[in-house]
Amino acid sequence: MNDPLVLAHTVRHVADILRRQGRLAQAAPCYIEALAIYRSDGQTPPLDLANAIRGYALLRGDAGESEEARKLWQEAGHLYATIGVEAGAAEAQRRLSL
Repeated sequence: MNDPLVLAHTVRHVADILRRQGRLAQAAPCYIEALAIYRSDGQTPPLDLANAIRGYALLRGDAGESEEARKLWQEAGHLYATIGVEAGAAEAQRRLSL
């Protein structure tokens, strides 16, 4: 694949599907890979990065890793707020207040 951002987007969606199916152990490496690609590419749209972080935060929370989930929610919330995605910023705030 020539476009790493397309690959990251696809891998993130695979992770989302696996997470929704409760297959957390299989979803985690997909989120990690997608996030690594997004973070290393200067052309990554902030919304794509925020959405990947959100999914990984949900996974970490579902896995009982609340401190790691909290850090991820903080980052996602900041990104959502920066780009004006109010629903995403509000969700992050709700998750952080739990």
